[in-house]
Amino acid sequence: MKTILTIGRFFSINLRRFVAWWPRVRSQGKRNFVLRSGILGLGIPTALLGLLLSAVVKIATGKPFLQAGALMFDIALGAVLAVFGGVLWGNGIWAFNNRLYDSLVKSR
Repeated sequence: MKTILTIGRFFSINLRRFVAWWPRVRSQGKRNFVLRSGILGLGIPTALLGLLLSAVVKIATGKPFLQAGALMFDIALGAVLAVFGGVLWGNGIWAFNNRLYDSLVKSR
């Protein structure tokens, strides 16, 4: 078995480490993985970054940012997109990891 899987120019996976790690993660359940890796790991940080960038753009262009309606809209939009995007990302990575693990275990 190869020890490193390279995807594109910048992404690689240590397969021996992955084969040892994924069964532990999978045993904790898909919901836990999607919550941790998707919503908490990607969704919320991305929403906070989006809120920060929105504030910078609005301040730079002279648009009101701290008005109650504008700020609440940005926060609500970020929260919805964080959950939606995090669930999509978590489910996609879960499926990818399952397929990769299953193919590695079968090839042994």
